[in-house]
Amino acid sequence: MIAARQGGLGVRCLVVCHGDVRGESGYKRRCLTIVRQLQELGYETRVLWLSRLSNPSGSELRLRKHWLGIPVPPFNAGNKFICKATRLISRLVARAMMMIWRIELIVTEGPTVAAVCTGNGVPVICDFHGDVREEWTMDAFPGWESRLAAEDERIACVKTAGWICASYALQQVLRARHGVSAPSVIVPSCVDISRYATYEERREKARADLGLDGRWVVCYVGGLSRWQEIPQTLRLVAAMRSKEPRVFFLFITSDKADMYASELSALGEEKKDYICRSLTHAGVLEMLPAADLGFLLRAASPVNFVSSPTKCGEYLASGVPVVTTAHAGDAPRIVSMANAGLVLDGDASQEENADAIISYLRASMEDRVAVARRSHLAAFENYSVVPRRQDIARLVMEVLRSDGAYESNQRSDAGVQD
Repeated sequence: MIAARQGGLGVRCLVVCHGDVRGESGYKRRCLTIVRQLQELGYETRVLWLSRLSNPSGSELRLRKHWLGIPVPPFNAGNKFICKATRLISRLVARAMMMIWRIELIVTEGPTVAAVCTGNGVPVICDFHGDVREEWTMDAFPGWESRLAAEDERIACVKTAGWICASYALQQVLRARHGVSAPSVIVPSCVDISRYATYEERREKARADLGLDGRWVVCYVGGLSRWQEIPQTLRLVAAMRSKEPRVFFLFITSDKADMYASELSALGEEKKDYICRSLTHAGVLEMLPAADLGFLLRAASPVNFVSSPTKCGEYLASGVPVVTTAHAGDAPRIVSMANAGLVLDGDASQEENADAIISYLRASMEDRVAVARRSHLAAFENYSVVPRRQDIARLVMEVLRSDGAYESNQRSDAGVQD
């Protein structure tokens, strides 16, 4: 027993998340990724999910052996006093579960729940997904909501024992903003590379099913939120198609694309020149390898600068090189270093960018298999979960060793074992 605990195994860990637990989202995928990594490392991992209380019939208590889901009012919307009451209730719930499950370490998914869980006598590691303060500012929410989010971030940075950051840029921004330097590791938005191993066979099947022989397939996969730059993507594809009729647009989104009907019709005939599909994640795995280039455009903003877009890893793992901008978080650095796509010139016109992409496609299609292999390798080196798992293990043990209560527990366990 003591040997296992000295290696980090058997540590009782609580992962605290908040928000809508239903459906699929980038936040939920990252939360579950962190949970899986802790479990793979041998930690006794429990999950407390403070889900969104939407309505009495759709928000029920969910209890499993290692998972407790409790619906609560909003943390950062509606009424300020309700939001503060939500924090108090959540703190009491978290404290109760810590005592019942005898938790030794808490990992919080985001600064809001980190602010709730600090000060309970157990070390907390906060997983920072992005720049929350800038996100609230960019969305132009009322003053008190932005201030509440900013205070959550301050508490999470100052009072937690360790950080997990989605990007190196985010880590540096938080350190400079709050003047602290907690132990930290970088864990980007990872993908399970093993699920993409047969991307070449999937490519052949998907292209045959869609009748894409001889076409240059450019793709967008993801949601339609305004920071995704969908109008700019569609205008760029239109400019490309006016110059090169072999260009075919594959539009994969689970959101309603009706708002872009006119832009899509400007590309040509549906199914002949473009296709729009709503797919599950499993469906994306099957169809995405059909593409020859994936779009990941971002405008200049503090939020995008520190991001770690999941779709970059998904494109690359599927053998699809990426066209991106300098503002898409860590994507342009990875694409440039791996020679797995194209980073657009921010000062160039739309016509110049369209010409640059067509030139890249023309060259890459002549050596497509090698480009696909290079892209897949870039995903393995930069977005694989396996090396990040060991980084998380080192952070956890550093945090636990610096915690006197944990050291006391280790000595107690050793005494019992002797």
